[in-house]
Amino acid sequence: GIVMVYLDYASTTPIRKEVLEAYEKVLHTYYANADSLHQAGRKVNMLLEQSRANIAQLFHVQPEEILYTSCASESNNYALKGFALANQNRGRHIIVSNEEHSSIRSSVEQLKEVFGFDITYLPLHEDGRVHVEDVLCALRKDTILVSVMLVNNETGCINPIKEIAEAVHAHSRAVVHSDMVQALGKMDLPISSVDMATFSAHKIYGLKGSALLYHRKHLRLLPLISA
Repeated sequence: GIVMVYLDYASTTPIRKEVLEAYEKVLHTYYANADSLHQAGRKVNMLLEQSRANIAQLFHVQPEEILYTSCASESNNYALKGFALANQNRGRHIIVSNEEHSSIRSSVEQLKEVFGFDITYLPLHEDGRVHVEDVLCALRKDTILVSVMLVNNETGCINPIKEIAEAVHAHSRAVVHSDMVQALGKMDLPISSVDMATFSAHKIYGLKGSALLYHRKHLRLLPLISA
């Protein structure tokens, strides 16, 4: 018969055996609602917060700066729309690269069409990267957010996020978000340079439907889901 060789790991990875075993154990044993006040609920909440603390330690950030989401698209939507809508009194201009994931593009298009934000799209150069000079030229007094992905999911080109973030912070009051989904587990992450970053588990042998958004704890984000 035909043997399939799976090479599309940039799109998604198979789940790691240990992850699946841990997930099954949690489903069978720790099924209580983490918000419940009884002992079983408190146990689940403790495991949830321990997981958050472990991730924060790996990223060298604070636990309260880790927000769990269902996917990278949700993280990107929350980063852009959550921040923009909560901070529009400071300005209504956003800068993104024209190579971003569709969840970024769709978010800024909605912010433009529905909420009246002004969007600047940064070009890619022959090296496949966004250049710092273009970011600086695009900055305005009313710029509140810059979003540039770290590694392109189709070309593999790596953007100079550390340099971009330093330039933005030095010359404006804008915050910097980076979609770092493709970089996780493959290179050093410049998390300390940015204000928000998106990650997803299914790119690193984890569960589908599991992702997170890192955000500095002082940032104001409008919740997209009211609970």
